[in-house]
Amino acid sequence: MALLKVRNLGITFGGLKALSDVRITVDQSQIVGLIGPNGAGKTTVFNLLTDVYSPTSGTITLDGENIVGQKTYLVTKSGIARTFQNIRLFKNMTVLENVMVGFDVHMKYSCLKGILRLPAYWREEAQYEQKARELLAVFGLEGKADTIASNLPYGQQRKLEIVRALATSPKLLLLDEPAAGMNDTETAELMETIRFVRDKFQIAILLIEHDMHLVMGICEKIIVLDYGSVIAKGTPEEIKNNEKVIAAYLGKGENE
Repeated sequence: MALLKVRNLGITFGGLKALSDVRITVDQSQIVGLIGPNGAGKTTVFNLLTDVYSPTSGTITLDGENIVGQKTYLVTKSGIARTFQNIRLFKNMTVLENVMVGFDVHMKYSCLKGILRLPAYWREEAQYEQKARELLAVFGLEGKADTIASNLPYGQQRKLEIVRALATSPKLLLLDEPAAGMNDTETAELMETIRFVRDKFQIAILLIEHDMHLVMGICEKIIVLDYGSVIAKGTPEEIKNNEKVIAAYLGKGENE
């Protein structure tokens, strides 16, 4: 069953058509890769899915709900969470505090109760602190709960960003170049983390990535963008042998 349906999506910046007639389908609990050359429009797709940009044309539905025009925080509430190519943790906050930020979309106490620190505020904060610690434990980070985020090793910072995204209880997780800056060992661990996240939380994952070993090894479907248009869709094997994709992005070496 399709969780995300993107149809005829396009956006124009001034006279520049950045995306045109983009169609993407992501099924429940599916891992899908979005690849293509630099400047192909991959991150623009993520920005449209999360309402950083508003599309010039097209529709975006998540679990049957039209999310075009929703504010970014409402998109998060609807069920889309995102990480970024450049890690965007709150680096001077603790690991636990970073995860607590993710739970903020679920908290129901009023602004006044928060300001006055009324009992309802403390009850809810305690409830979500416990949930945050449990989530950290799932990823082996419970011992780092009180560590300042910037003091974590790079690979653990990436993992923490994913944990914070999961705190929003997403239906779809967008990963923007999660392997950027990682060595081979960290990338291998990341692949296992992505599989674990999908299986444990039963969520769909759409990822942008240039590491073809990761993409081919983990994605069930791959969508290829070039100059703002989709030029191919298929399984890793189909994409690896697609002449258009080889010419535009992979090159002969990837196909051999």
